Amino acid sequence: MEKTNALIDMLHILCQVQEDLEQFEKTLDAQDFLQASKHVDNTRQNVALLKKGGYCDLKIVKALEAERCIHHQTLIYHLEEMWTATLKWNLPPAKETLNAKNVSQIRLTIGHNTNLPSAMQAMEQVGILTPKLKAFGKKLVEFIITPLITFGGCGFNTGKTDEVSDIK
Repeated sequence: MEKTNALIDMLHILCQVQEDLEQFEKTLDAQDFLQASKHVDNTRQNVALLKKGGYCDLKIVKALEAERCIHHQTLIYHLEEMWTATLKWNLPPAKETLNAKNVSQIRLTIGHNTNLPSAMQAMEQVGILTPKLKAFGKKLVEFIITPLITFGGCGFNTGKTDEVSDIK
């Protein structure tokens, strides 16, 4: 009876993992990144339960762990793609130092995306939001704030449409 209950528990967990893997695909296609992140996390927790239950040597558990890793990396790829599409920098060539002339080439375009809040929450869950924000802050200081202070005669223009906000 004990073995039967353990087998039923394992099968129940496997069904939950299967459901999360299927729902991950659907939520990713719908660009509901937060829900996709939750499905990846649920899969991680359920695979950990299987391993804790002594099933770590089963091929199916190893395959599910590999599939979870693939889904996790796929989610990160899509989140980074959205980040890149939302924030676009136009900068002077890297070899040139900033001066009053080339500072006018700097442009930050921020696209409006209704999925951005969900994406940022998902980025936080998978651990990539903080490094992204630090890199963005560093660029903002280097290419917007510092030139504004250093080159007192320059100013920045901001523009906004329904699609994007520009800082140049």
